[in-house]
Amino acid sequence: MEHQEWFEKFSIRLGADENRFHGQIWVKEEWRIIQLALLKMALHVLSPKEKEVVVLVFFEGYTEREAAEELKISKTRLHNLKKKALKRLSKSSFLKLALAPQGLKKAKVQA
Repeated sequence: MEHQEWFEKFSIRLGADENRFHGQIWVKEEWRIIQLALLKMALHVLSPKEKEVVVLVFFEGYTEREAAEELKISKTRLHNLKKKALKRLSKSSFLKLALAPQGLKKAKVQA
């Protein structure tokens, strides 16, 4: 095989691999957008105060103490709101859909 032939075959194969790779990135980014939309829908089942607690603690990284100070409530009240919110979210179909791929990966590993 001549060098030119080899190079042409290699560049065609490389081009195909690049398209496949970029396609995977696109799918991952699209899935991430869908997951965020599903999470937002799941948060709608919460009361406004529960939603504030979840956002501060899980999305903004506040400790329970910091979140309680921010919301001007006791740490115990915040803990109870967080517990109630997590229980309600665990029943949300939107959250289950958002986490579906992770659940499928775990199922494959256990099988």
